[in-house]
Amino acid sequence: MLPLDIFAAAVNRFLKAEKIALQEWRKACDCSEPGLSSQCQSCPYYKKLGLLIQAQIASSDKDFGAIMPSSNEDPYSEDTKKQALRMFDLGYSIQEIQYLLDIPSRRTIRKWFREFGKLPGLSEQYPDSLKEQCLLSYANGLPPKEIEDAVNVPADTITLWAAQAGISRERKYTLEEKQACLKLYERGNSSNAIFERTGIPAVTIRSWIAEAGIGRGQKRYSEEEKEHCIQLYLAGKSSTEVAKLTGIKGETIRSWLRKANLSRGSQGASGHPSV
Repeated sequence: MLPLDIFAAAVNRFLKAEKIALQEWRKACDCSEPGLSSQCQSCPYYKKLGLLIQAQIASSDKDFGAIMPSSNEDPYSEDTKKQALRMFDLGYSIQEIQYLLDIPSRRTIRKWFREFGKLPGLSEQYPDSLKEQCLLSYANGLPPKEIEDAVNVPADTITLWAAQAGISRERKYTLEEKQACLKLYERGNSSNAIFERTGIPAVTIRSWIAEAGIGRGQKRYSEEEKEHCIQLYLAGKSSTEVAKLTGIKGETIRSWLRKANLSRGSQGASGHPSV
């Protein structure tokens, strides 16, 4: 029986019990519709009516039917989960497992791995430097999935950090706001001090500083170095692989690729996920 049918049957039993109770009730107040008027709530017999209805229901053949929650069957078999786990132990990334097993959501795979103890929970601690790197990438517009591929931090953890840091993709800052923050930085203010003054998240300000190349102690790269990284990327290397080959930070390389409109997201040169 459907939940709605169970509920309808319970309502009918209540109405039947109420009708019998009303017939037995002494209408001392001469009310034409006992129990149906708002004034009945202040009537001393109102409570008695309720007790009579409860007694009638208790003496009936059936109690009220319970509406059971619908069962959501897991669409994935235990064999699929175990296969994903074996692949993870063999060194496959979550991105590769998703692609090879044709599982639509990485969140599903991460949930399995957390249950198996293969991934830290959302509340687990990561190095501050790694967290800062993820937030900078997020503030620069990089999708959480792409950040996950680059640094192996779960995308849902990254979005949680972003929410806690007050970084919203919906908020768009004007060029004037950006330039005002950069001027404050050039005058000696820290990103945290600028945040206190403007309300713009410090990590967003730091991403603007890095993009403008005005960071204190920030290394400046030549056009030849930039071009070399771009050529490696065009040759099929991922931004992470280019970073390892050149010693240049992956975020710096990805910012160059975005400016050149060359970012291929999470896809490699062959159209398959990058490793």
